[in-house]
Amino acid sequence: MTVQDLIDALLLLPKDSEILVDGYENGVDSVHELQQIQVVQVKNPEDFNGQYQFETDLNDRGWHLTTEQKQDITETIQHGKRINAVLIRGKRGYLR
Repeated sequence: MTVQDLIDALLLLPKDSEILVDGYENGVDSVHELQQIQVVQVKNPEDFNGQYQFETDLNDRGWHLTTEQKQDITETIQHGKRINAVLIRGKRGYLR
C-alpha cells in the first residue's frame, strides 16, 4: 500500500477514530487492510500485551494469573474506556 492509498482509505473513515497497529513479535509487513474496531483500554497491560484489547478477549479465569492481574482484568471489563478505532493490519497481522 502506498502513502496515497493509505490517505485515500483513511479519508473514508471517521475523523475522530484512534489509529492502532498490531503489536508484539518480530519484523514488519506491508499494510494489508484497515479495519474499524471497538476496543477497551486495558488497566496495567503486561509488556507483551497491547494497550487495548477486544472486550471478548478479556478473561480473568486463567490459571496462571495473579490475584492482582485478575483484579485488573475485572476493573478493565467493568470500567475500561471503550474506543472506536481503525486498526492498520499487516499482511500477517491475523497471526498475532
